[in-house]
Amino acid sequence: MTDSAVSDQILFHPLKKIEIIVTGETEPFVRRLLDDSGVSGYTLIRDVAGKGHHRFQEGRLLFNDQASLVMLLAVAPENAIRRIAAGLA
Repeated sequence: MTDSAVSDQILFHPLKKIEIIVTGETEPFVRRLLDDSGVSGYTLIRDVAGKGHHRFQEGRLLFNDQASLVMLLAVAPENAIRRIAAGLA
């Protein structure tokens, strides 16, 4: 099968990706926002750590996961991503 024949059989959808990092206590709000914006699925990664503009940031898991950082990844049409971004602003 040629490359052009393969590409004729594949249906591509124009989507945007959003990556959101929040504290664990904000996670339920962001999950509701994703659901309300029509996102059909997302990936959630707990206990994220990394260095930003100011300093190294990591969660504190001493007693609960509310202080830990959570990353949510979603892919959706641009209008849904815009609604999510507006809800986070």
